[in-house]
Amino acid sequence: MKNIAELAQQVRQTEIAGICDLQQAGHAQQSNNGQPVVSTQTARLVNHIFTELQVIFPAWRVAFPDKSSLDNAKRTWTKALFESRIYHTRQIELGLRKARQSGSPHIPSVGQFIRWCVPTCEELNLPTAEQAFSMIGDFRYEETRQHLPMVVQAAFHQIGHWDLTHLSQQKLFPVFQSHYDGLIRKVAIGEDISQLCPVLLPKPGERTLTLEEKERRRKAGLSKIQQLKQQYFGGNVHGN
Repeated sequence: MKNIAELAQQVRQTEIAGICDLQQAGHAQQSNNGQPVVSTQTARLVNHIFTELQVIFPAWRVAFPDKSSLDNAKRTWTKALFESRIYHTRQIELGLRKARQSGSPHIPSVGQFIRWCVPTCEELNLPTAEQAFSMIGDFRYEETRQHLPMVVQAAFHQIGHWDLTHLSQQKLFPVFQSHYDGLIRKVAIGEDISQLCPVLLPKPGERTLTLEEKERRRKAGLSKIQQLKQQYFGGNVHGN
């Protein structure tokens, strides 16, 4: 008889095998009407998700009393998962983990499950959209901008310069929040967002001299040469 640790490992391996199918299916071709083509892998993964949910939520039959209602739910869930771009390993794992922790006997709606699949900013140790937006003052200056979290820099950088400098905070925040939420999802599945951040400008060197400054420097240089010649060659400053 297998112990709990062995059973947990078996469940884990089953989840990963199924989840990878949906992750690959996330790049599946679309039909002519723009709807995703439901592949065998997609169907198998959705069936796997429902199998897990039926174990987690013993009162699932309240929502799906017969096979027809269960099949209709699976079709709806498949469409909703694709529309919400929920098909990555980490997303599904997180959703099932929160389902096991929910404590409810009733199966969640697809909307609730999708929300479970998306980690909060706190879970990622990142500022909320409101907290990130309050850093707009630091973003305006390069010396403070580079100390902001990468996702905050990237979110502000996606906004056009005119909007960033002319819109009121009330109008600018929804624009920022849209970019920020999208970037949080990328971070949550391990995507690299460094290319979306503003590029640090090289430290400025010495400024370009004016013509008058260049002439003064030229004369000062010649004067120094004459002084050295006078020092080492005496009065014969013009000799070789």
